[in-house]
Order: sequence, then C-alpha cells, then structure tokens
Amino acid sequence: MNREEWNLESAMEVVMSPTVDSRLWAEAVEWLMLHGPAWAREAIENASMTATCNCLPDLKPSGMNRNGEVCYRIEDLARVLGVREEEIGEKISRLQFERDRQLIFDENDTSGVQ
Repeated sequence: MNREEWNLESAMEVVMSPTVDSRLWAEAVEWLMLHGPAWAREAIENASMTATCNCLPDLKPSGMNRNGEVCYRIEDLARVLGVREEEIGEKISRLQFERDRQLIFDENDTSGVQ
C-alpha cells in the first residue's frame, strides 16, 4: 500500500492481523500515529512506552516536548542501542525530512522529567 491508500479501517486491519509482514505493520502504525484518531494514537503511545521500558530498561526519557511527547537524548539512544551518535542523528534527521515533522528538539523546547 502507498500512503494515499491508508484509511482507519485498512490500518486497523493490518495492525490487528497476527500474520502481517513487519514492514507493512510499521507503515500502518505510522499512518495511525500521523493521521489516526486520538484513541488510536494514545493506545500506540502507551504500547510503545511499555515496550521501551521492558526492552530497553536503561533508556530513560530526558524530557517532554510541548505536545507532551517523551523525548530522549541522542547520546542515550546511541549508548543503549550500541550505535554511533552520528548514525542515530542521521536517521532521525532523515525521518524528520521525509515525514515533514519535527523529531529533534532543542533542550529549550522540552521540560525535564521528574
């Protein structure tokens, strides 16, 4: 499917399928995060936070942006994932450009996590 073909019904069908290809599943989740209703975005955010806490227990949020989204330092992501900071920065910058969505925030644009 291409981005123009997604809708709520098709994205939910893919997300709920027990046998779907992981790349297609990721595209459906991305569509839901960008265009889906608030209840779907909230459910995905909660599941993502649970997965991050369980799979990457050493990764701690560094703050929250003005939209209430959890933020991480690039150096922390690189350390926990075992990759170079430049690799993480390049990937996030590319996604930011492709999605036309801010993903990298200055510390002045975030509030600390208590």
